[in-house]
Amino acid sequence: MIEELFARFDGAFAENTLRAYRSDFRHYEAWCKENDISPLPAQSELLARYVDELSLSHKSATIRRRINSLGTVFKLSKNADPTKDPEVVLALKRMHRRIGRQQSQATPLTRDVLEKLLL
Repeated sequence: MIEELFARFDGAFAENTLRAYRSDFRHYEAWCKENDISPLPAQSELLARYVDELSLSHKSATIRRRINSLGTVFKLSKNADPTKDPEVVLALKRMHRRIGRQQSQATPLTRDVLEKLLL
């Protein structure tokens, strides 16, 4: 069923976007299978638990991307989108307080570094 939906997405989104949507949904689907839960229709309490568990092993940017991807998939598959439910919003806030929101900045590419790379 979900593969039919992703087939309909073809051409409407960039390839990288589709790859992220598919990957994020498969990750959520695998988590549901491990917990003996049906992935669709999604329930806010279960998505909140998903966020809480992800926050133990993933970065906040990854979790936010996964939740946003899932919200898009839920909406476009004509299912309820619980990602904006207060239960999920609170789970995301807990996650941000626990692991932070800020990403680490990459080291800038200075002239000295560039010259060393080109040698």
